[in-house]
Amino acid sequence: MFKPSFTTKSKSWLYFISLASLIALSFSSYFLANTSQSNTEFPVSSIGVYTIIQYCLMAFFMLVAWSLSPKSRYLKNYKLLLITAFLMRIVLIDVEPYTSNDTSRYLFDGRIAYEGYDPYSISHDAIELTQLREQWQPPKEHAAYVTIYPPLALALFTFSSSFGVEKAQLVWRFLLLLAGLLTVYVSALVLKKANKLNNLALVALSPLLILETGVGLHIDAFSALAVVVAIYFWQRQLLLYCGIAIGIGMSLKILPVMLLLPLFFYKNH
Repeated sequence: MFKPSFTTKSKSWLYFISLASLIALSFSSYFLANTSQSNTEFPVSSIGVYTIIQYCLMAFFMLVAWSLSPKSRYLKNYKLLLITAFLMRIVLIDVEPYTSNDTSRYLFDGRIAYEGYDPYSISHDAIELTQLREQWQPPKEHAAYVTIYPPLALALFTFSSSFGVEKAQLVWRFLLLLAGLLTVYVSALVLKKANKLNNLALVALSPLLILETGVGLHIDAFSALAVVVAIYFWQRQLLLYCGIAIGIGMSLKILPVMLLLPLFFYKNH
């Protein structure tokens, strides 16, 4: 009689520890960001190795949490997991990106459009943009290319950059945070409908979704939201709205078009 009780208690503690570890690993992004920008004795050139270690540890604790999470059909039993997922994203709101400089490209493309230029026909090294370049400091390796991003993505960049160089990145962060949180919420509804809530940890605690959204600051966060929203409508046979969600996703990034193939061949028994 004592052994099952002890085993259950141990699993509960291990589940709690895995969730706490994931939050701590999210906070470790501040150390990695500071290391990547500092002139200390830390080997800044090894930031990629540190990031891989962080990612692997997050993946490990995600799998632990997944294996020990409640096996329930009711969303209310996953409150602790969802709170952890939200905290992991929220704590990254002030982390400087250390895995990519794409955000600088995004915001400069948006500012070009905001100033009345056509970002699809003018590259960053154009003479007309000299003053803007000095102010916004876009990545030099992108200088010779016009924007490659679809219209809706460019609209989000333009909205963020309209707040000025000091606040643009913060606005972009909040937009991504909102997209990330909505992705978790809609994913939970999708899994509940499919009777697969036991797999919620694989989405809510995914290091790929969390780090790409909170550290990489990539537009892909919106693509992920568009994909899961499309699946949500598809589950409920709201095919018009499903198509609209896929179309919106493709106006952000072409990736959501990949949904068309499996949905086309799906047979509703």
